[in-house]
Parts: sequence; structure tokens; C-alpha cells
Amino acid sequence: MHELQVIDTAVHILLKGGVILCPTDSIIGLSCNAYNAEAVQNIFNIKNRPAHKNLIILVPEWSWIDSFTNNAYSWVKPFVLQQNHPTTIIYPLVSRLPDYLKASDGSIAIRCCQNALCNNMMEKLQAPIISTSANISSHPTPILLKDVSDNIKAQVDFIVPEAFHFGTNSPSSIYKIIENEQLQKIR
Repeated sequence: MHELQVIDTAVHILLKGGVILCPTDSIIGLSCNAYNAEAVQNIFNIKNRPAHKNLIILVPEWSWIDSFTNNAYSWVKPFVLQQNHPTTIIYPLVSRLPDYLKASDGSIAIRCCQNALCNNMMEKLQAPIISTSANISSHPTPILLKDVSDNIKAQVDFIVPEAFHFGTNSPSSIYKIIENEQLQKIR
């Protein structure tokens, strides 16, 4: 399969509310259209994940984060760009994202993805995607496609071929924005 075929297939499935296994800039992830509540719930079901544990949202460009946060956190971008590892930020206040994506305190974890294939999918989809580790909750996190259980693979609608997986092979770092333009490391 060529890259454009992979992107077209993935986007078609994401638009129909499907769940895919795809590369990110960190590890292989379970992903869906973040604007589809049923697809998001399906990821929770596949992972057997408690509803109070939120998921990471991926976006292809910083301008998307700026629009979701009304440019309130522009000071975060230089910090993230200095990191030598994919970095997710938990933003305390966001707009234009559905409430089902937000934690009980209104926050949401967002990462500007650095994987070209993933970003091309989101650009064509014109929506952020959910990204979470491709495992049952509390089980070891699979790093590579070959590490994903057959049970998980059987429950997704599309698997991006392994030839397109070029992440860092480790989960992203996570920081939470706290008072006075400070960041607290979570992971």
C-alpha cells in the first residue's frame, strides 16, 4: 500500500466512526476521530478503560492548539519545541472541543504530533484524533505493532501497515499547566 492509499483508507474509516491502529510520534496508538463520541467510547470499550481516565488528543499544527485555547498558552510552545521527545501538555481551559473529551476539571491533554503520516491524516480529516496506547488498561504498553495483542487488533477497523511506523518507541512525556505559567511533570 502506498502512503496516499493508507491515508485515504484511514481517513475514510475515521470519518465513518472507526478505530484504527496507527503510528504517532511516540508509540503505536489506538486512534479515532476526536469529534465522534461513539468512536471515542469504542476506544474506552476496547481498552476496558475507566471513563474517568482521559485520553490524549493529537493535532497536526500548533495553530489548532492556539484555537482551542484562545491563544492563552502560547508560552508553552517554546518549551515543547526544546524537548527532544514527544511532549503532551494538559491544558486547563479549552474551547471548541466536546465536553466528553475533557476531564472533570475541564482540562484536556493535547500534543502537536510530529509524525507526517498521522498529521496528513488529521489534515485530510480536518479533525484532531484521539491517541492512546494500544493495550487493555493496566496491561503493558505495546511499543511496536508486533507487540499489540491479537485481541486489540481484532477490534479495530484498520491497521496502518508496519512500514509506516516511525515513532520514538516510548510514550510521550506529559506536563500539566499549573498556576503562574508553570508546568508540572506528570510522566
